[in-house]
Amino acid sequence: MIHLRLPFGGGPRPRSISGAGMTVKHWGEHQRRDYGTVSDARDAGAPLADSQLTGKGRYVRIVEVSPRDGLQNVPPPAVPTELKRELVERLLAAGVKNIEVGSFVRGDWVPQLEEEWKSKGGKERLTDEIAVFVAATEAFSQANNHAPIAKVLSALPAVISKAASHGLRTRGYVSCVMTCPYSGPTPPEQVVDVAQKLLEYGCYEVSLGDTTGEGNPEAWRVLWEEVERRGLPMDKVAAHCHDTFSMALSSILTLLPRGLHTIDSSLAGLGGCPYSPGATGNVPTEDVVYALHKLGYQTGIDLDKLVEAGNWLAERLGIRNESRVGRAIWARRKAREQKERKAAE
Repeated sequence: MIHLRLPFGGGPRPRSISGAGMTVKHWGEHQRRDYGTVSDARDAGAPLADSQLTGKGRYVRIVEVSPRDGLQNVPPPAVPTELKRELVERLLAAGVKNIEVGSFVRGDWVPQLEEEWKSKGGKERLTDEIAVFVAATEAFSQANNHAPIAKVLSALPAVISKAASHGLRTRGYVSCVMTCPYSGPTPPEQVVDVAQKLLEYGCYEVSLGDTTGEGNPEAWRVLWEEVERRGLPMDKVAAHCHDTFSMALSSILTLLPRGLHTIDSSLAGLGGCPYSPGATGNVPTEDVVYALHKLGYQTGIDLDKLVEAGNWLAERLGIRNESRVGRAIWARRKAREQKERKAAE
């Protein structure tokens, strides 16, 4: 059985793995703090009145995908394993408890994931979860999994059963739930057919992935209603939105009143899919957390530390931080620090 190890210091450890067919993730305890710690973040807009706080303290789980989904589309050279390790540690320090940490895939297909997490010894198991991926369209299944949907699905019961025998639970992913880069718009019925199979096979949750980032609030409403109509348990359905056309956050906010419990997102908006031409990164975690806190939802995440981690990562990778919230709060912090230095002179 494939398993992933990564030595960490004291404190909580990330647990999980992922790839073009299987993923490893971290699922930790849900930390139900108030609305996270905000110091630089607290001045980012006037607070809403109590009557406008639609979240009313409801906890929303954030699944952070930057170490896997985020880094897989970063241009060469390969991201060092030590940087990946520090990224996960910074996320944990910010209060993120659900982290997708890596993937076992062929290096010639996804070069950034060629060098997987390495162990310095010991027998500690890194993950308590795996994830499996299935496309909602035949064209993307052939491009991403090199097999038809039926063949991919037929192989999963044995994988899920084997994982369970090792004490690992399984999360399912459905790709291209809005559109397919090769065949166009995806019928909602096809998406739900795959999601239903994954739940029947034993996945504890299924994440619906807008791989191309072409979803919008209305399209997500239609898909969500089809999921509800077919009787899938809504507390076992998550949203994974790419932000190619800047509609991810608005789509997420549309789904929250309809019972969305889990949101996949990526630090600094990193991400994309090597097999979806033109698809850009995931919805930035900083933007999602900021919006949730403003609306009165709980995440247990310290937004200031999250912003710090996002700006650190963008600087280390030499790329633009795609989180508007991250850039804004960081700029205000730098301005405040500069003012304080001048005052101290």
